[in-house]
Amino acid sequence: VTDVGLGARLDAAEATVPSLEEMEEEGEQRVVATISATLPATGAAAAQEIREAGIELAFSGAKPVLYNHVTFPVISRAGNLEMTLTWEVIF
Repeated sequence: VTDVGLGARLDAAEATVPSLEEMEEEGEQRVVATISATLPATGAAAAQEIREAGIELAFSGAKPVLYNHVTFPVISRAGNLEMTLTWEVIF
């Protein structure tokens, strides 16, 4: 509940939902949404150290809401690296 924001925003990308699939789980109908966001190459000489990623939902006139947040060991993103992040969200 207290995890309401990313620690240090380095970049952002608009997300797409390339697929929605229905499934049954434990007798209940569910929808699996695949959500992807691609961070373009920065062209910077120095590498970025990425330690976290998240999905923020933005609603008109309201502060963005952190929907999902994950931390991981450092990934060094070189300036010529394009990075795609993908989540599967089950509703």
